[in-house]
Amino acid sequence: MTIKNLMLELDEAKKLLEEAKAEQDLAQREKEQTQTSFAELLLEKERTISENEKKMADMQRASYMLREQFNQLQSDLENERREKERTSNLLTERCRKIKQELDTAKLVTEEAVKNL
Repeated sequence: MTIKNLMLELDEAKKLLEEAKAEQDLAQREKEQTQTSFAELLLEKERTISENEKKMADMQRASYMLREQFNQLQSDLENERREKERTSNLLTERCRKIKQELDTAKLVTEEAVKNL
């Protein structure tokens, strides 16, 4: 092997080394870009999870408040129903007494008319 051949092989080895270095640099940049993209995606996912957890907590609070309001309305309605039932019973009893008094007055009036 001559020096010229060795020099040609050395030049070719340098070119191959430079190509390998360029490919390695490109692979390193792609790796870093992928890692950066992955980190950004991970941060975005964590933000989304955090936002969703906050929304869930807000919805749970709203649900609890609505449930409390519903229970209060249901209780109010039941109390109103009982009050109406009580009033109805009192009115029914009052009507019964008035009818009884009218019946008695009718009998007294009929008896008075007979005695005239």
